[in-house]
Amino acid sequence: LHYTTCKTIAAHLAQLPLNPKVRKINHHAFVRADADLSVLESFAQDSKVPGLKETFIPLRQLITLMTGPSLAPILDEVERFQCFGSVDLKQLLVVLEKYREGSGSLGLRLHWGDSSARKKEVDAVVKKIRELLRE
Repeated sequence: LHYTTCKTIAAHLAQLPLNPKVRKINHHAFVRADADLSVLESFAQDSKVPGLKETFIPLRQLITLMTGPSLAPILDEVERFQCFGSVDLKQLLVVLEKYREGSGSLGLRLHWGDSSARKKEVDAVVKKIRELLRE
C-alpha cells in the first residue's frame, strides 16, 4: 500500500509542471517542491519499506537540477547519466521552457542575484537539449 501510494504521488508531482494548464514555473515552485519532497522522502525512509524512497528518484533529480547553482551538468553526458539519469530530456525541455517564461520572477532574482544570467543559461540549455533530441 505504501509503495503504490508513494509511486502515485511521485508520478503526480512529476506530471504537474508538464500539465498544459501550467504556462509558467518560477524558482519558488521548485524550492517548495524540494521541501515537500524532503518530507515524503523522510516518510519513505522511516517506513523501512524496501525501495519506497527510490520511487521519488526521478522527481528528486529534476528538483535538484532546477534548484542547483547551474543547469550545465545536464549537458555533460557522464554527469547526466550519473546524477540525472532519471530525468527525461523531452520532459525537461517542457519544464525549462515554462521555467524560462517564469524567470523574471522575484524568487529567481533573489536566488541568483542576476536573473538575466540565469535566463541566458536556460536559453543555452534549451538550445542544446533540442540539438540532443534531434540526434
